[in-house]
Amino acid sequence: MNSSFYSVITEKTTVFFNTVFGQEIKAYESFQLQDPGSDNWEISGIIGATGSCRGIIAVRLNYSLAEMLLKKSRLNMSEVTQQWRMTNDMIGEIANVIAGNVLSELIIDKFRLSIPVTIQGEGHTISWPDDAEITVFPFIAEEHRFEIQTALICDSMCSN
Repeated sequence: MNSSFYSVITEKTTVFFNTVFGQEIKAYESFQLQDPGSDNWEISGIIGATGSCRGIIAVRLNYSLAEMLLKKSRLNMSEVTQQWRMTNDMIGEIANVIAGNVLSELIIDKFRLSIPVTIQGEGHTISWPDDAEITVFPFIAEEHRFEIQTALICDSMCSN
């Protein structure tokens, strides 16, 4: 992944978390994920991309961070079923906004994004595209780790 892609993901994620949740986050150096089954995430918000950029962008985190973000958004629900639904919607929307903001800044030609899909469950896996490397962009919010993971093949990118 080129440095402009890293810069844009870092910027868009940082701005989003600060604006929406009032949360300062710290970005770490990106790396290639060697074993996709080795992750132990509890929630993933997934967006598919097609067109001049195709593949997957996922936001991956644990329940503790999702709970903290839900509280900061003041969307707490007392009923467990409502809280699960709200968590799914929130994580899906985080993935949707970050993916849209990143790709719209970097891609020259047209692309389309899928509706967000959220998966919950300890140790779940994602079926990544076979023809793209998985790049991990790690972050930390307070003591909570999370990652933006991408497996994208892009025909044309801006040269910012």
